[in-house]
Amino acid sequence: MLKIKVGQYSNHTELTEVEENDLVFGNESEPTSRLLEGSIDSWASEEWVQDGTLKGKKCRIFYLFEEKEIINDEDEPLEAEFYPWDDDHISWIEVEDLD
Repeated sequence: MLKIKVGQYSNHTELTEVEENDLVFGNESEPTSRLLEGSIDSWASEEWVQDGTLKGKKCRIFYLFEEKEIINDEDEPLEAEFYPWDDDHISWIEVEDLD
């Protein structure tokens, strides 16, 4: 069971329990253009989004990453495929239709 913020907009989310098998992830992720500096998520250096489904409804899954998690030992950026794509990095899920 995952505890994740789910809603239609990032500022209209509720902490929700989600069964892991109710969340289906898409194949591709891409960085968002949201400015994190000055937001409540300013601790993160990158935000990415991935399409998916939650209980059969289309959704977008948002991830936040700290800089230290996305660089290697030589302080060079990692390729996105090596980012920590796990439940701990999901910041919220945007669902088109909550009904």
